[in-house]
Amino acid sequence: MDPITPVTTVAAIARQHPATTKVFQRHGLDFCCGGKRPLEEACAAQGLDASAVLAEVRAAAAGPSAETDWDARPAAELIDHILERYHATLRRDLPVLRQLAAKVASRHGVDAPALLGVRELVDQLSAEMTSHMAKEEQVLFPIIARLAAGGDSPMSVEGPVSVMEHEHEEVAEILRELRALTGDYAPPATACNSYRGLFQMLAELESDTHQHIHLENNVLFPRAEELAGAPAAAGR
Repeated sequence: MDPITPVTTVAAIARQHPATTKVFQRHGLDFCCGGKRPLEEACAAQGLDASAVLAEVRAAAAGPSAETDWDARPAAELIDHILERYHATLRRDLPVLRQLAAKVASRHGVDAPALLGVRELVDQLSAEMTSHMAKEEQVLFPIIARLAAGGDSPMSVEGPVSVMEHEHEEVAEILRELRALTGDYAPPATACNSYRGLFQMLAELESDTHQHIHLENNVLFPRAEELAGAPAAAGR
């Protein structure tokens, strides 16, 4: 593996050393959609001490990791993992999250108008992610699986990958808006259990989605482009 330096991109670090994603999550560093920036540049944008973060990243990379190195696993296995760990979880949790957001907005929206915006964004996020998953499962993932098995694809992989990456950006923007509206998912001291549960679910969804997008943008999609004989995007 290449050494980790201040100019190594965040995405490359996360791909080669999965344990480092916890460091990036802790510091609010984008390692999925915005991961193509050098570590020092990403730290500067967040007002972080790049040398201190680099030391944390190197320590995480050098230590034991319970994370699977998906960069070294077959593409078909990674697709199965994404389907089971992320798609199935989203289909289970998104309806619950929508109901909870509606309930909290109905009860507390007068005193906390931001909750009305949270409800709208949750509905938007649910629709976006449900449509997105269907496209991956019906179009892109079968193409990748066929290529990984040594077959030919009836269509180019580059177009579907480009569409999925664009939709990932849209999801990431919704998550940023949710974090801003909720004050970093910090409920007020007087919040009821439903209010606190909503914010907890949103925080967990954000963390899961960052990992989900990272595995697709920075691991699966470049692999697909390699299988198809197309050059992977720079910085991955």
